[in-house]
Amino acid sequence: MPATASQSPPPTPTPSSSSASSTTGDTEATTITSTIEATESSPLLAKHAAVPAPRRRTTLGIFLLLLSQLAVSLLNLLARYLSTRTPATPTFQILFLRMSLTLLLSLLWLLSFRIPILAPWHLQPLLLLRAAGSFTAVFGLYTALRSMPLPNVTLIGFLAPTLIALAAHLDPALREPFRTPDALAGLVALAGIALLLHPSTAAPAPPAAVAAALSSVAGIAATYIAVRRLRARVHPLVSTLYFAALTTAVAIAPGTGSWVAPKDWRDVAMWAALGAAGFVQQFAMTKGLQWVPAGPAAALVYTQIAWAVAFEGFVWGRWPVGVEVLGGVIVLGAAAGAGGWKWWAARRGREDRGRGGV
Repeated sequence: MPATASQSPPPTPTPSSSSASSTTGDTEATTITSTIEATESSPLLAKHAAVPAPRRRTTLGIFLLLLSQLAVSLLNLLARYLSTRTPATPTFQILFLRMSLTLLLSLLWLLSFRIPILAPWHLQPLLLLRAAGSFTAVFGLYTALRSMPLPNVTLIGFLAPTLIALAAHLDPALREPFRTPDALAGLVALAGIALLLHPSTAAPAPPAAVAAALSSVAGIAATYIAVRRLRARVHPLVSTLYFAALTTAVAIAPGTGSWVAPKDWRDVAMWAALGAAGFVQQFAMTKGLQWVPAGPAAALVYTQIAWAVAFEGFVWGRWPVGVEVLGGVIVLGAAAGAGGWKWWAARRGREDRGRGGV
């Protein structure tokens, strides 16, 4: 009788290292809300951009937001210089010079990596809100810079964090926390700005310039909220492309009859720097906002004051004095207090979760 071969059960297949790493990566990605939204609404996004781990993602987002603040300070410096020299460069020309090059660089980048330049239709309203908010912010800013010192305009912009935090709390899609310290910081900052704009200061601000600066604050808030709602569902440069296209079209609409021609190579270099810095600022801001909550992200705008004071002092020889210093200290104190409280609250929340608390 022939011996029958013993049939052992088939070995349990062990996952390969690539499968294991894929599973680990998928598990980690599910903890990231923006990644889930990106996968659900735009499968192509995961193909074009890897998402770092949560802690590294936040750190990188903070770095990008700091870089965006340096870039926007350079933009403000160039815009103020071009609009106050003789002959003065019109505001619409400055916007066109900045955004047309940003539009070109964004388009070339997207086409080079074969990233779709049109977002899904259901995201178009948010992209248009982002573009309109950014245009309002930059137009109001450059209008104010024609007759106000750079640090003063920058300090008025420091009202934006409070407005952003409040808007992010009221927005039903975000519902980010807005607590008493946020409101107190806004009220204290308002008091500091009132001192800054008092007629007794060395450079009293025209009401029209103040109104332009405040409209810029509203535009900044709209931009931040739109970008936070978009999260990672579109590539950052697609969002930048919409803003650049809208601003370029609006800037050239009134005509070019009053535009000035470059006098020498330095003018051409400054025009090119406008576009390059604008591209870096928009990319870094949009990507950073996807990885950092609106409240903490808005607090990073306060780093602009150091650059603004330095640029105004070294380029125009004007340093803050008297009431302006007091107003600036009050505004920065409010910012530091709000930022410190947010850091402490976030740390306490992490410790509570680590102990199993609520």
